[in-house]
Amino acid sequence: PNPNSSDKPGVKIGMTSKQVTEQTSWGKPDSINRITMVRGIQEHWVYGGSHLYFENGILTAIQD
Repeated sequence: PNPNSSDKPGVKIGMTSKQVTEQTSWGKPDSINRITMVRGIQEHWVYGGSHLYFENGILTAIQD
């Protein structure tokens, strides 16, 4: 993702998955890896060489 590619802001820890896709410059990921666990659902979103990690729909980590 290129945070400078639009007028939309980048991502921040604590955002929901909907906020990331609709309100940031990142948009929809190239792919999503989903794991269902006892605590809930973990998702790993892939954007080329960058990655976002969600737990139960909340952004918990950013790897650029």
